Amino acid sequence: MHADQATLGEVMSVLGRLVVAADAHAAQKCLKFAFDLAESNRDIEWRQHEALGDLFEGAISALPLHDADLALRCASMPLVSELSGKRILENLWPEPTQWLTRFEANQGMELSPVNTGRIEHLLRIARHSGFERTQALTRLSALLRLGLLSPEHKVAFGEALWSNLDNGSPPLPSEFPFRIHALRGLPAPHSVDVVALICQKLFTVSKYARPDDDAIVEIIAATTVPDPVLPTSSSATELLDDYLLLHPWLRIWLEGSSDEPPYLIRLRRDWLGQVVGRALVPVMETTQLTTERLDKLLDLMDETNSANAVTALPYFAAAHPGEVGRLLYRVQVALLSAVSGDIAGGAEAVRTWLGKANLRACLSSAQISHLQELLFTALTASSSQSTLEVVKTAHAVLAKNLDPANADRLTKATQLLLKRTQPDEVQHGADDEAYFSLVRAEVLRMAKTLLESGQVKSDELQPAVIESSSDPLPEIRFALAN
Repeated sequence: MHADQATLGEVMSVLGRLVVAADAHAAQKCLKFAFDLAESNRDIEWRQHEALGDLFEGAISALPLHDADLALRCASMPLVSELSGKRILENLWPEPTQWLTRFEANQGMELSPVNTGRIEHLLRIARHSGFERTQALTRLSALLRLGLLSPEHKVAFGEALWSNLDNGSPPLPSEFPFRIHALRGLPAPHSVDVVALICQKLFTVSKYARPDDDAIVEIIAATTVPDPVLPTSSSATELLDDYLLLHPWLRIWLEGSSDEPPYLIRLRRDWLGQVVGRALVPVMETTQLTTERLDKLLDLMDETNSANAVTALPYFAAAHPGEVGRLLYRVQVALLSAVSGDIAGGAEAVRTWLGKANLRACLSSAQISHLQELLFTALTASSSQSTLEVVKTAHAVLAKNLDPANADRLTKATQLLLKRTQPDEVQHGADDEAYFSLVRAEVLRMAKTLLESGQVKSDELQPAVIESSSDPLPEIRFALAN
């Protein structure tokens, strides 16, 4: 039996890899095979559930169109609690929500009685507590985004979501599967002020609350999405002042313990800089951007090694033009650093400074040229983990406002980056492998912008842009559609 199961697992894994490049007909057959196994829960044991997920992933990725019927069938896959008679590991059973995010909305579809019954079953499960509630909330959220919940289902979803609350301050839905800012896009009872509760949770200074990894990441996530949740100016000022005091508990969190990995300590310093530079300082009133706070912020950056907080400096520079020189030097040091987090922060600072007219106004033409020159240097010299932010900045600052004097240099830099991010240039198993597709997608967007400017003609950029639409990696395939 174990030998047969191992063979089945190998078959599913191989099919999952091969079907990615198959035609739609073959993908549909593999998908049917996967659904048959999942829905009947037969001929497969828990050790092969991960391979089953690989088969689903490969088959769905190979399909050119994702229709609403397929989305509903994915959402109807058995929950872990519905699998009986076999040993189950929750984290190995395929969860279809990761595939549902790739589907297109279908607002006009009429649901069959079977589909309606399944949605109502998920709504009932969502009122309970435990892992099944998390699964049900995740699937209902995906169906809502796809337009597959009726008005009545939306109301019921909101009631189920807020029916079980945690013990936090303020209380929010328990077993919620996403970052808390996602609550704003989901239904809620009329009596619930969702945005006010999110802001209270994220931006209130409390003598009892201490920074932890999850709380800091929640703030970054909420304030950097396309439609961000932002603190009021007074809340941001109060929270910044609390950080600038550099309490012992803040030091303890930043320094970590001996059993925590070094990369986590580095991440915490980056996170602190991002919260200050992205979430707090940009929403503060100009009158609150005092030189006293600036000096304390620079001291905090030096003492905690949170150099990527340079993203906050353009706002202080606009409030105090006499400080531009020393703040520009700080951005330069970050952008030319050997530390990827510092480089990314420096690139974002340049993007902010040159991309916002009110901040750019404090710079002389020579200072603007200097920042652009720094960006060209970082574009060809930065490591893979910081290249993404550098390319985003070059795209926004240089390509979208292309100076004819820079056209040839930027074209050559873009061609070089396309060569560096070719799949055969990536060292498998290294960090480059995790980043190159995202970097290449952004480079392709910049290449397209250059070609559309009318100032650039390149025998290398044009084919790369055209061929990207058929790339096997979705990040690259859809790069130019977003």
